[in-house]
Amino acid sequence: MARNHERKKRVRKQIPADVEVTVANNTDGMFEYQSPNKVLTLSMEKYGDEEFVNFEDLRQLKRYLEDFSLVIVDVNSDEYSVIDIARSLRVNRSYEEYFKSILGLSDEEMEEEYDIDLEELDDFIKDSTLEEYKVQLE
Repeated sequence: MARNHERKKRVRKQIPADVEVTVANNTDGMFEYQSPNKVLTLSMEKYGDEEFVNFEDLRQLKRYLEDFSLVIVDVNSDEYSVIDIARSLRVNRSYEEYFKSILGLSDEEMEEEYDIDLEELDDFIKDSTLEEYKVQLE
């Protein structure tokens, strides 16, 4: 017997280039980045330091967002959420796992979450067992 599952298609929103996004250093030390054309320079001295980056420049930082060296912690817009930005950059898998597994949010609740608290992420890492941590890394 076949089940009818109606799946909501998640539409990737078109994010304007000038939307300002806050990213935070999620490394144990300093994080520095300079774009090849030297237009974008980031220098964060310690864990938790934040910088403002417009969406257009954020695209250059995709690999650091994928491995959580940098974390999108806020979006300076009421129209777009962190998950909207992550989906637009195609780094949403890690962010969806954060919202679902660490915060216990549903898909609908995740759409309304507009910021990420690095302390919650840090607490999960410190408080989880090795097995729980491995599951999240997969």
